[in-house]
Amino acid sequence: MGDTMSPILVALLPFFVVGVVFALTRALGPRSRVAHAEEPTCGKCGYIVRGIEGFTCPECGSDLREVGIIPPGRRRPMGTAMRLLVWTLATLPAGFGLGLTLTPLIAPVDLVATRRRVIFIQSPNMNATIPVTQQGRQRVYGRPRINAATVVPMQTATLDLRRGTMIDVMTVDTPTRAAHFTDAAGKRIDGALDAEFVTQWFNANGHNTGAVRDRAADVVAAVAEMDNPPGRGGAGFSRFSPNPARGGIPDVTAHPASPAFVRPQNTPYTNAAPVALAGVIWLLGLPFVLRRRRGVARVESPRDANQA
Repeated sequence: MGDTMSPILVALLPFFVVGVVFALTRALGPRSRVAHAEEPTCGKCGYIVRGIEGFTCPECGSDLREVGIIPPGRRRPMGTAMRLLVWTLATLPAGFGLGLTLTPLIAPVDLVATRRRVIFIQSPNMNATIPVTQQGRQRVYGRPRINAATVVPMQTATLDLRRGTMIDVMTVDTPTRAAHFTDAAGKRIDGALDAEFVTQWFNANGHNTGAVRDRAADVVAAVAEMDNPPGRGGAGFSRFSPNPARGGIPDVTAHPASPAFVRPQNTPYTNAAPVALAGVIWLLGLPFVLRRRRGVARVESPRDANQA
């Protein structure tokens, strides 16, 4: 019950603030001091205009045909500027609070998935560590329910070739396997995630022995295991290319791929929704705020002004 009432209270609280703002304005505003006058008064300054000649208020010089006359017994209304100010101040908390309540239910949200694996190359002619990070993004609407069965297809992968303090990055488009890296001269090298391209990447980083291609094929296999089965990820601890010269110790090992971690991420539309809703409410209320003030009578002739 508490979880159900909380959003409702958040939505209703701003409207309570609106009511308080209007009540205080009516009670404490300077125009309330001349409320319920016993004589007809100028619609602008409150001067008693009974029996005057013509359309001009003797006090403020206003044309009574424009500012009108407040009949006896009527409350003097707020001016247009004051009504606009009160409406603006009231709209901000009301619209923003309502937006905060509705946004999680209808606004777009991106589900961002991340999965990692570390590959170790420990052979007589090559020693390197390659952390692999896969990421995916999927847009949904409303409050997402994330659990162990939530699957977000992976879209990109980055392979970081680490040698001491040096790190070189290969970026891969997972669906197409298109890959690229930047060599030491700053030139972008494009290709596909296969043994030949990974060998080229190794060569660009100073690994040029004859066994490098075999290590490259092991790396490609270790990356492929991360998405098996598709979308879920798999592969425990893996060993590649046992080396008889080392007593069967593998030259390449890969730690288990981590489960895909899925988290919701707000989009720019999500963050802007409460502000946009406040603006829409403000615009919708303008015709009512700017309309002719209630309780002010219009005059069309000197006779109307004099008999007021």
